[in-house]
Amino acid sequence: MRRRAVVWRVVVLVGWVAALVGLAALDWDEASWYIAVGPPLTVLVGALINRWWAVLTPLPVSAVWVVVGLVQQSSCTDCERDEWWVVAILAFMLFTGPAIAALAAGVALRRLPRRRPPREQHA
Repeated sequence: MRRRAVVWRVVVLVGWVAALVGLAALDWDEASWYIAVGPPLTVLVGALINRWWAVLTPLPVSAVWVVVGLVQQSSCTDCERDEWWVVAILAFMLFTGPAIAALAAGVALRRLPRRRPPREQHA
């Protein structure tokens, strides 16, 4: 039973990453779909998963993004040679930081105590 609970959460996270990549690919130059749909989707995923460990998932995604960027940069002959730390800082500013904040907001919103109306007392 516990394994199934972890599996569906991981599947949701993989789907979330795929959706964000798809949103960024729709409009690569301006990323307007990514900016408009990404944050609410990320908050929704955080609320759906409802586990604090999910907040850390942007870190490995960013690490992969940085490695792919560095590999592409090394194979490009006409590109400027940015330092690896510039790529890492951009990855953090554009994805990791906002994604961690949005996932944490989703988990926090899900865990907020629900306000119940006061009970009516019968005489």
